Amino acid sequence: MTKYKRKETRTGCNAKIHCTVENGKWVISQVSLEHNHPLEDRRRVIGSHTKTNSEAPLMICTDNEAEMAKDVGNKGVQSSNMGCTVCVPDKRINSLQPEAAQCLLNYFRRLQVEDLSFFYAVQLDSNGYTTNFLWRDGRSKVDYDYFGDVLILDKTFRIEEHTIICAPLWGLNHHRQQVLFGCAFLLNESTDSFVWLLETFMEAMDRHQPKTIFTDENELMVDAVKAVLPDAEHRIGIWYIRQNALKQLSALYMQPGFEILFNKCISDCQTEEEFESRWESLLERFDLSENPWLSSLYKSRERWACVLIKKTFCAGLQHGENIKSVFQIPKNENTGLLEFAQQYLEVVKRRRLEELDEDFHCNGTAQVTILTSSAVERQAADIYTRTLFKTFQEELRKCLSVTIEETASNETITTYKLTEEGHKESVVEFNCLDSGVACSCKKFESFGILCVHALKVLNARNIFHIPHKYVLKRWTKSAKCGVPYEYEQEMADETKQQTVNLLTHKTLNVFTKSVAIEDSKKIAGDYLGKILEQIEDDMSRGSSNGLGKQPESSLFSPSLQVDSGITTKDDGDRGIRDSEVDTAKTSDYEENQLIRRKLGLSKKQSHTLQEIFKIHNPFTPSTLRLALAGQLKLDPVTVDDWFRMKRERTKLKQAEASDDEENGLTRKELRISKIKSDFLEKRFQEHNTFNLKQNLALAWLSCLSPRQVELWFQYRTERIKLKKTELDRYKKNCKN
Repeated sequence: MTKYKRKETRTGCNAKIHCTVENGKWVISQVSLEHNHPLEDRRRVIGSHTKTNSEAPLMICTDNEAEMAKDVGNKGVQSSNMGCTVCVPDKRINSLQPEAAQCLLNYFRRLQVEDLSFFYAVQLDSNGYTTNFLWRDGRSKVDYDYFGDVLILDKTFRIEEHTIICAPLWGLNHHRQQVLFGCAFLLNESTDSFVWLLETFMEAMDRHQPKTIFTDENELMVDAVKAVLPDAEHRIGIWYIRQNALKQLSALYMQPGFEILFNKCISDCQTEEEFESRWESLLERFDLSENPWLSSLYKSRERWACVLIKKTFCAGLQHGENIKSVFQIPKNENTGLLEFAQQYLEVVKRRRLEELDEDFHCNGTAQVTILTSSAVERQAADIYTRTLFKTFQEELRKCLSVTIEETASNETITTYKLTEEGHKESVVEFNCLDSGVACSCKKFESFGILCVHALKVLNARNIFHIPHKYVLKRWTKSAKCGVPYEYEQEMADETKQQTVNLLTHKTLNVFTKSVAIEDSKKIAGDYLGKILEQIEDDMSRGSSNGLGKQPESSLFSPSLQVDSGITTKDDGDRGIRDSEVDTAKTSDYEENQLIRRKLGLSKKQSHTLQEIFKIHNPFTPSTLRLALAGQLKLDPVTVDDWFRMKRERTKLKQAEASDDEENGLTRKELRISKIKSDFLEKRFQEHNTFNLKQNLALAWLSCLSPRQVELWFQYRTERIKLKKTELDRYKKNCKN
């Protein structure tokens, strides 16, 4: 029994297409295109079996906008950091209502007002209907510049209410935590949609292509990646293959031994021969030779088999680990596009807080070493993050169970065969000219850290440190300090936009760190205020050519980085010394002028006394002073006072020089650079005493450990007490 009777709308129209099956193929046998009723306007048809309601709220684009959409066709209309104001219903997806799309666009516009670097784009089809969305915030752009070498495009998440694909784009940071670069809503899986997504994402990221991109098994995605990212290595994630295997081969997972053998095939083979042998064994043992999914998977093995992609950098993602979905968001009937976008941003905030917390622990706590006499382990503890240090430490520990045998040698290259416990063999070539190591397991090429075999060879060659070229910055504590690699290559032809990008990186790092501790907010605010005042002063003096007064090089100096454990010469020392000399000359001139005015001397008299003082320093004979008094027509007492004040000034300068020398020794002991020490000195002059929270804030901003900051202030306080006595004596003598 029906609850209600619908209005009859059928007219008995004979328009139809008739198909039959002949020899196993579908054949169109009859076509009739004649209708007995007027046709509806395409714009008004919401979907099949749906009533046309003239009162439904439809937002149609203007004539100009519609023409523009028709011209661009499937390429769509993109908005670079600007919201699209056109909202129209999609003709192919019934569930996407115009109200939902309009609310989402309004939300993006509000976010763009709060974050000027916020980016979003909307694709329109040839009829002006919305099809796809992409967005990212300003911080995601900075994260991508540092960690965008590996990109994961995950389109396995679905919003059931709208049957829309949610495709987050993410990577791994220096703690191997998930870091989100952006998110997209796709209304269908097609090559055009994937091409638009990747092309728009590259536009949002200044067209910096990743080294490797991971996707699921999709032939349409293969074509899109080839078209948009020709320089990137396209790989299929092992975790996607495992998920599909559970769906396609669910019955086989109940049989003993299948899961173990299948996992060994995809992620635990050392050679191609071993992979082929295990694959054949899998097919024969479980009678899977005719399985279509496995046949298709085998054809694309060059994109996922670990033994075949060992040279591809993947940040360790293909080493057998399971990757969880970025989103752990409960889906319900009330979750729409707007609500889901808001939940996505909450996930982004939570991920960034986790990264900030891990940064704090890396800088504030010392790594636990297992080999107290190992210099290479201490170096790794200083430079690597906690997560990467544990991975490196595991490789170092396995050195104890590896045998090494030299198999060949010539003038420059020595070849070693190494055997791990369990009879796994690897071959390492050592270059004695540059201490280069190349291992057959290719762990450094794929992961970014040296393997157990390379470490064993370095140890055998009496090299007890990690060579500089094998320290990948993206895994270090200072991964987000300084300029990303891409911008270092572009510094020679720097443009205005690149300058803006560089400043954005530095300021966002300051903002991110300053929210951790309350006192650090005040520190960051004070220095930003000073820099802004200096810039405004330069602008007011018309120094638009950049030759005016330079801002203080405290928080924004590229030299504020954690020491990498490798001694390098600071190119900025010479400039710092020159600056100190100029400052000293200015101070001497001002003091000479003050003494001259106080004693009532002329410039000529003061200049003569200074020349004599340079020759007879530090002691000037009394007979010479009397002769000078007669020659310059001055009272002998006045001449004696002048020489006495200059001697006191000389003693004070010598004490300051001693301070600088002692400060230099202290900096070396505490491993603090000159610029970082100057930064602490300025904070010390502003606040003579510091509590624990302030020390933590300073350690956070200067990339030092709290212990380093604490020791520096203890030394500085003691020196102030000693220096105060000498300063009081000098002032007393000057006054007398």
